[in-house]
Amino acid sequence: MKIGYRELIPASAAVVIAYFALKYAARKIRARKARQRGAAKLKERNSKWLELNVDPELKEKILSMKAYQIVEAINSGSLTVQQVLNTYIMRAQELGRKYSITAEEMFTDAINRLEDLPGGILYGLPISIKDSFSQKGCVTSAGLVRRLGKVDTSDHPLVSQIRESGGLPFVRGNPLQIMMWFETENNIYGVAKNPWDPSRTVGGSSGGDAGIVAARCAALAIGSDIGGSIRIPSAFCGVYGIRTTSRRTNGKEGAQTHPNKIDHFKLLIKSTRGPMGRCVEDLTLVLKAWWNEQLWKKDCYLFPMKFDQELYENTQKKKLRIGYFDYNGVFECAEVIKDIIRETKQKLEAEGHELVEFDAGNLFSEGTDIYARIAYAGDPKYLSEELEGEEPAWVYKVLDLQARFPFMKTLVPLYLRLLGHKQLARLVGLPRDISLDEFCKLFNDSAVFKNKFHDYWNSLQIDALICPIWPLVAPQHTKTKTLAAAFSYSFVWNLLDYPCGVVPVRTVRAGEDKYESTSRDKAVKSCKEIMEGSVGLPVCLQVVGYPSRDEEVLGVMKVIEGFYKFDEHPI
Repeated sequence: MKIGYRELIPASAAVVIAYFALKYAARKIRARKARQRGAAKLKERNSKWLELNVDPELKEKILSMKAYQIVEAINSGSLTVQQVLNTYIMRAQELGRKYSITAEEMFTDAINRLEDLPGGILYGLPISIKDSFSQKGCVTSAGLVRRLGKVDTSDHPLVSQIRESGGLPFVRGNPLQIMMWFETENNIYGVAKNPWDPSRTVGGSSGGDAGIVAARCAALAIGSDIGGSIRIPSAFCGVYGIRTTSRRTNGKEGAQTHPNKIDHFKLLIKSTRGPMGRCVEDLTLVLKAWWNEQLWKKDCYLFPMKFDQELYENTQKKKLRIGYFDYNGVFECAEVIKDIIRETKQKLEAEGHELVEFDAGNLFSEGTDIYARIAYAGDPKYLSEELEGEEPAWVYKVLDLQARFPFMKTLVPLYLRLLGHKQLARLVGLPRDISLDEFCKLFNDSAVFKNKFHDYWNSLQIDALICPIWPLVAPQHTKTKTLAAAFSYSFVWNLLDYPCGVVPVRTVRAGEDKYESTSRDKAVKSCKEIMEGSVGLPVCLQVVGYPSRDEEVLGVMKVIEGFYKFDEHPI
């Protein structure tokens, strides 16, 4: 019997539909298994609870102290290492789990190390380590379920330095899945909640660690930063943090979340590491513990630069020439953010410092475009390879769609533009999966931009710069999805590799919880919703310095800290 094309069309359509239905079903089954595996890991962790004796009055005393004060108290004999560790273990069990800010809990390991704990600058300090640093005996997940079966056999050099300086890595900070956005969520440890307001995010990707410091679940925390992953969480959680010059802390890499892909990020922008704490002096403890001969022996790719105590102290004493701005020409700040820049400018001038307006013209806009081109340079198919069937976090949903349906690369920017998200549409519409020639051009454009920016900085002859780190306050969960351009206040400095620190200034006051802008971009609506009801949330500024002069950044941070004393304002 002869079958005509009219009869073949329904049959062919049925085959195609069946194929995609089976593919969809298989995808859902793999995702469910991954969720179950992640849930099992969390259940196993939560099934263990250490009941330790901690005197209530002593507990409050310890939790009220900064890290450097704890070290002084232990060395003087007024506190014991056991008392401090027990206090933080109980606190991390209680609030760390409540806010989903902790990952693995290495409590027993820390207790077992007490007998042989060496003395040093970090002696007796319980420290949180981001779940992307290798740490002996841990499962470094980087927020990925597929990594749960691999146990670390050695410490990352920076973790090793902490141990040799008397520090106690005892808990791990919950990171964002794949660690490539500014909120924190994964299929193992869940959505990290901000201790200031659980309806809001801690930021990302070092969000768990910033939340841990804010909730006083650890004396210090260690994170990483390739676009703002230390500074954004620090700002959202009202803690101090610093992204160091990359070649002072990043030689050997941490957990590789993109091992099967040419990572344009790692080739053109170096990730860096840094501490988060409750005051500037706490940050210096970590950097002093890191920057010495022992670290260079472990990691020969680092600059052999010791912590420059003289530069740090002299910066606090001398009169400085400091640049400032409250708008980078890319994304407008809320008035409360502009106010804290103006307030700080006035306070610095009253102390005799010279303040210079930093007007870089279109350089920030140019840097934003280059950073976005680097971020989007590559086939989004790598995402499915890295997840291995795991459900992507919401921040990667668009990438996932574009990987599975190539026509979405054109449709998504068009859809966003029709909705009124013009800035976002332009950024996500940048070309992907670039050729070698296009990569070489991107490299050259990046180098030209850096040279222009360095020349402008040097023309002002400034020692440092104060500016926003983020134009708003900590957003509600998932609210950052349309605000990619707002992070230009953080990620341009990664492109330049300038050291930057975050200083909490104060909290939002009554009447300041608003956002006004003449822009017609749809992002304005999100900004207004974020600022609404934000009274009592922390607002922070950023201090930027010249590459490798990290101690100078810390010195300026210390001066500003003295104006506001936010370190005396715990949650």
